[in-house]
Amino acid sequence: MRISNNGLYACVKQNVVSVLVALGGKVYIGYNGCDAYVEECPRKDMPSGMDYDLCRNVCSQRFHSEHSVCIQAGDDAKGSTIYLFNHTYCCNNCIIWMYDYRVKQVIFPMLNNKCISVEEMYNNIKDKE
Repeated sequence: MRISNNGLYACVKQNVVSVLVALGGKVYIGYNGCDAYVEECPRKDMPSGMDYDLCRNVCSQRFHSEHSVCIQAGDDAKGSTIYLFNHTYCCNNCIIWMYDYRVKQVIFPMLNNKCISVEEMYNNIKDKE
């Protein structure tokens, strides 16, 4: 059984960590932890990004790591950079959260530190509506 630093059970499919670095240098860390312990992910055979309702309903996952770290940072999120570990993209809900908190950009270490502006990601999902 893995427990993440915030006292929640670590997601058994993909333990995602967001590290937010505020403009003043303060660092916040968010996890996609779960309240419920499960031995096997209900989404184990599904591609990433599908059926997130199972995360909430079976694992009692409250937040994705991006959302969690924005809540922790509050006003410090404005103009910040998020480093998203163990994942290669942000879901639409997280993009909207980051946009609302005015996060500047996301860096993806798994993609050779690819940097994408949150505004660009937000505009991409708005263009598809």
